[in-house]
Amino acid sequence: MSTAPPTKAILFDLDDTLVIEEPGARDAFLATCELARTQHGLDPQALYDAVLGAARQLWYNGPHGEYVKRIGLSAWEGLWAKFTGEQAELAALRAWAPRYKHDAWAAGLAAFDIHDADFADALAEGYRTERRARHVPFAETRTVLDALYGRYRMAIVSNGVPDIQYDKLNATHLTGYFDTVVVSADVGIGKPDPTIFTAALTRLALAPADAIVVGNSLTRDIAGAQRARIRAVWVNRDEPRDTDDIRPDAEIADLNGVGELLA
Repeated sequence: MSTAPPTKAILFDLDDTLVIEEPGARDAFLATCELARTQHGLDPQALYDAVLGAARQLWYNGPHGEYVKRIGLSAWEGLWAKFTGEQAELAALRAWAPRYKHDAWAAGLAAFDIHDADFADALAEGYRTERRARHVPFAETRTVLDALYGRYRMAIVSNGVPDIQYDKLNATHLTGYFDTVVVSADVGIGKPDPTIFTAALTRLALAPADAIVVGNSLTRDIAGAQRARIRAVWVNRDEPRDTDDIRPDAEIADLNGVGELLA
């Protein structure tokens, strides 16, 4: 990246780039499933697998399956989102969400021949509480953002819905670092479509050559950035490489590498 034009802005992915997402969601699930061990003697891991399997079926095959795929919103995020917003798609999801959350937990319990609607609702609410208590940034996130703040324009470009992404930013006290936050539900399509990256650049009044994208996903962040003609930095925290067809412009082991690249 040493021969590239001077960088004016950094577009960061949020989930599993700046904040810990998948482990937090899993821990929240298992903590919620502990209630089933107490009341019914169920193994939390077994219930976790059953609920998540049912949730994915309901989520992607349900009435809003095409929309949630388009914006890149996962089934487990759907289990705790509020879906606030004025867009018609979010309003429709908001109306359907209580049934989805109940049915996912009820189906998980039914796999063990437990049919208790009230308990399913208690688990659904318990998961929302447990998930909101587990927003944690990576150890180096704040130090790196402190070093970059004021030297570069910074933005979040994230798949999801606004309420849960802002919950994460607010709970981790990261909101103030960013000039703008672009969430896929706001623009109607998620990464790897280049539209969401272009929307961030438009808000910053910058060109693709002025920015870099930093993210953990080759297929979403890196491929999407390159489709938008933006240089792409892959944060590879020893994750399995899911494709050999995507080549980032640079690769770093954690966020500390961003400053080193820009220097």
